[in-house]
Amino acid sequence: MKKSLAAVGLAASLAVGGLGGMTLGTPAVAGAAETATGAAGWVQEALRGLVGEGKISQEQADAVQTALQEAKPDRGPRLHARGGHMHPAAVAEALGMTPAELRTALEGGQTIRQVAAARNVDVQRVVDALVAAEKTHLDAAVAAGKVTRERADAALANAAERATALVDGQRPAGPGFGGRGGPRR
Repeated sequence: MKKSLAAVGLAASLAVGGLGGMTLGTPAVAGAAETATGAAGWVQEALRGLVGEGKISQEQADAVQTALQEAKPDRGPRLHARGGHMHPAAVAEALGMTPAELRTALEGGQTIRQVAAARNVDVQRVVDALVAAEKTHLDAAVAAGKVTRERADAALANAAERATALVDGQRPAGPGFGGRGGPRR
């Protein structure tokens, strides 16, 4: 009975964490590598630990992992991601639309590039808006003492490349725009 409760508790905790991630506009497994079975590595590690401690059986762990994978929403590009700022207002303004309209388009499966094309907006305008917004954000972070100038400059070094990746529906690598290692000291 205790093992069943532990499995249910774990599933509920992970589900609530997933809902929290959806609420924030971030995937619950953001940054986690997907395995061949589709489950995030951190889920497997957490379950493996519980199995190893005898708190749940391997069968229960497999059931939780399967349930989580089946419940994971298939979501398109996000306007916000863990570790950085994607500046939805700047993107929306460059596209001549509201952030809500942009979110609807992205949740409908379009990339920012596709939205720009449909609205006859040059993609470079969106990239420039993203870079300018990121520079403004980083300058404010430097002024507030939240990040060093060196870190801010590093984040801006390839900002146009990362903004282009974001516009194309990819998760940009590197600091800023939601990539790993965002602007921190």
